[in-house]
Amino acid sequence: LGHEGHADGERLNRRRAQAASTRIVIDEAGMLDQDPAHALVTIADETGTGAALIGDRAQLAAVSRGGVLDLAVAASPRPIDLTEVHRFKDKEYAKLTIAMRDHHEPGKLFDQLHERGNITIHATDAEAWTAISTDVIRKAEAGATVVVTSNDAATQLNSLAQDARARAGHTRTPAVEVAGSDGLNIRVGDRIMTRSNDKDLRDANRDTWTVARVHRDGSVSLKDKESGRKARLPAEYVEAHTHLAYASTEYGVQGATVDFGHGIVTDSSSAQAVYVSATRGREHNTLHLVAGDVDEARSIFTGRAAPRSRRPRRRSRPREHHPRPPRHRPTRPRHRPEGARRTPRHQRARLHGASPRM
Repeated sequence: LGHEGHADGERLNRRRAQAASTRIVIDEAGMLDQDPAHALVTIADETGTGAALIGDRAQLAAVSRGGVLDLAVAASPRPIDLTEVHRFKDKEYAKLTIAMRDHHEPGKLFDQLHERGNITIHATDAEAWTAISTDVIRKAEAGATVVVTSNDAATQLNSLAQDARARAGHTRTPAVEVAGSDGLNIRVGDRIMTRSNDKDLRDANRDTWTVARVHRDGSVSLKDKESGRKARLPAEYVEAHTHLAYASTEYGVQGATVDFGHGIVTDSSSAQAVYVSATRGREHNTLHLVAGDVDEARSIFTGRAAPRSRRPRRRSRPREHHPRPPRHRPTRPRHRPEGARRTPRHQRARLHGASPRM
């Protein structure tokens, strides 16, 4: 091969040695789509790199082609199950979440959660929403979040929470108005979520921040209160890829940890969504149901908490409850630097030629 070929061979051997000692770790791997998962496994196999997928198979899977964790467990010679729960300060509640995860005796689980105050029953949608919004506003400084069923419901609750926190003096109006993708003007002290990965800006999708300052050019300085990490986002990014973070959908909060969590259980909730909603808060978690009495609430809960094959048929008249907040028209952004254009939303990358199998 000559001198150059020998050098190239040595470099190749070094790269293979480095790959052999490298491991790719994917957290929240249950949210991974099958096509990029196949591409990842192919690259790891070709380079000799190890791959570790971490996640909870009882939580929500990818919106499109999911089931990656189940496939990985079936293919792995040594899958590892973690059994000790560290998130919750209440050890008894931690045990109950394991029973919820395993779909173990949902009727008994409902009674235990209801007796402990982890399930609250409301007579009407309006009563449920008033209770939720009041508690979120009261505990906003401590870090409370609500898991809702739609982005529209999240925007409306975010607006209510923002207004209440402003009246309480927890936030202040900046000199320049700039709004996120939800159309709500951002205030200093608000909690917001970023929705795009940008290593240059030092932020990632689903990161949660506190607004430290809104600058005259419309850019926003942020701080992560837990890690102390800081970032400054340009106005175009803020308008296209951020929104308030007092409430979010099940997919929006999966993987997040707050002090207090609220979730809404309806006839349309899945077992995975109920489990995610009930496991976000360190200090306390509350599931809210709208029902005529305890028996009806138990029927709703057991129908959602049990796997599909074991879900009982409800004999009472069909009734769906979807608590909705009062209608609120969000304030539209007024700031737009001269000549600036709104950054188009990122489109999901498609991996061409990737086999659907893993």
